[in-house]
Amino acid sequence: MKPLVTLVLLLNCIFSAAQNITVQGTVVDEATALPLPGAVVFINQTTKGQKTDSSGFFSITDVNEKQFELVAYAEHYEPLVFSFTKEQLNKRIKFQLHKLNKVVEKAETISADKKLLWQQIFSTGFLGTSTNADECFISNFSSLVFKIDSATNYISVIANEPLQIFNESLGYYVTCYLRECNLNEKQGIIDLEYYTLFKPLTTKRTELLLKWDTRRKDTYDGSLMQFMRSFYNGTVNNIGYQIKKTTRYYEDLSPALYADALKIKGAFVSTEYALTDNKKYAKRNFVELVEKTAPQLSDIRFSDTAAKAIIFSGNARYQIEYISNYNRNYYYNSPIKLNALSVVSDIAFKENLLIFSSGRFFDADKVIVQGYWHILKLADTLPFDYLETK
Repeated sequence: MKPLVTLVLLLNCIFSAAQNITVQGTVVDEATALPLPGAVVFINQTTKGQKTDSSGFFSITDVNEKQFELVAYAEHYEPLVFSFTKEQLNKRIKFQLHKLNKVVEKAETISADKKLLWQQIFSTGFLGTSTNADECFISNFSSLVFKIDSATNYISVIANEPLQIFNESLGYYVTCYLRECNLNEKQGIIDLEYYTLFKPLTTKRTELLLKWDTRRKDTYDGSLMQFMRSFYNGTVNNIGYQIKKTTRYYEDLSPALYADALKIKGAFVSTEYALTDNKKYAKRNFVELVEKTAPQLSDIRFSDTAAKAIIFSGNARYQIEYISNYNRNYYYNSPIKLNALSVVSDIAFKENLLIFSSGRFFDADKVIVQGYWHILKLADTLPFDYLETK
C-alpha cells in the first residue's frame, strides 16, 4: 500500500541560528482520522524520536540533517516511511496510518534443531559476528516467527513486535522495526529491511563511559559512514582511503572476456549468488580487475547545489581500501591475518549517489556493498547523528 502522508501548511516551524529545525506533525488513523496517541515518530538510524501526545502531536527538535527518512509507527498499524528534505519541512507532517488485522503470526511446527539453525542464521546476518556483536543481544527474540516457503526454501522472518536490542559494546539501546527479512540455509539472509531508533545508554561508571567512547571510535574508523562523510567533505584521500575503479567479467555473460581476464596477473577470481527468473539463487563465477591508478577525486565527485549534497559518480564499481589506525582483524573477529591495518570494500551503483553531510546517502537500496563493509551489521552501526570525539 502506498504510504499516506500529507503536508499541511505550518506557519510556526522553527529554524535555529545553526539551521537546525524542529520537525512537527500529527499521526492519525487512516480510516477514522482520529489521533493516535503513543505512536512513535523518529528519524531513521538516529537518536531523534518522540511519542505522540494525546492529540497525536509530535515535535522532534534539533534536527540538523538536510535529507532524512521519517518513520511513524503505532502498535497494530503498518509503519510509514517518508523521505524529507529541510526545504519541505516548512509544512506540518500528517501521517495517516493503516490499521492491520490483529493477527499474531504463529510459528510453524519444526524441529528444535531446525529452529535453532534458523535463529543462528538470523542472528549472525542481522547482528553480525564482530566483537561488538559478542556484546549485543535481542531481548525479545521470542517475538520472531520463522516460516518456510516449500517452493523456494526461503524462510521469512516476522517480528510480532519491534525488536528491543541492547548493544552493550557501543552503549546503545536500539528499537528496530523489522519490515522484511528472508533467508535460506545456504546464503543466509537474502533480503533485509528495517528501521532503527537509537537511545544512548547512561551510567555513572567512568570505565563504561570510556569503553563506549573507545568502541564507538573504533567502529567509526573505516566505516561506510566515515567514508561517506569524508567523501562529502572532500577529505577522503587525506585520512587513509584509496579509491580505484574495478571491472567484473562474468563467465555466463562473456565467456571469452572471462577467459582472457583469468590470464591477467593480479586478477581476483570469485563467485557470487544471483537471483534467477524462477526466484532462486544461482552461483555466478567472475573475474575482477582493479585499475592500477586511482581516479582523480574531481572526476568522480561533483556538487549538487540544489540538493546541498555531493554526487558520487555512478554506473561504476569501486574498490575502497582503508589503512586503519586499529587492528581491524582482531576487532572484527577476522580469521585472515594478512595486513591487520588494511581493509578492503567494494561498492557498486548504477545511478549517481547523493551524499549528505551526516554520511547518509540516497538511494541506499540501489547500492551493492561487499568486502569489509558487508560483514559489518547492526551491532556495528552508529546513528547518523553520532559525532566523533577527539
